[in-house]
Amino acid sequence: MDNRRRYDRIPVSLIVMYEVNDQQEIDQEVRHDIATPVIMNLSQDGMKLIVWEALPKGLSLKIYVSTFETTEYLEIVGRVIWSAANDDNQILAGVRFVDFIDGSEKQLTEMLQECCESSIS
Repeated sequence: MDNRRRYDRIPVSLIVMYEVNDQQEIDQEVRHDIATPVIMNLSQDGMKLIVWEALPKGLSLKIYVSTFETTEYLEIVGRVIWSAANDDNQILAGVRFVDFIDGSEKQLTEMLQECCESSIS
């Protein structure tokens, strides 16, 4: 099996919000505030998450990822790579990160390292 990922995916449960970044593709602004953990796995360059509706491949999203111990959110721009329903009728989406806003890349790296360290101990 060909694994094209550069980074390992870490299983996490984090709150996420997203809004469509490609307003020309959508008639109205779409922003989803989700009050339950929806990120299924996370890496330095992408994530898999549960979404409310299928998202078209290539759609640009502005993503707000909750941090573990604060009320802050990491702001990341991502692009939908795939979207499909699973056997439980949940709609999943794979998102590749394309830009990090205001130091979010460093914060994400620290979060992922903390995750790995806590799973080892």
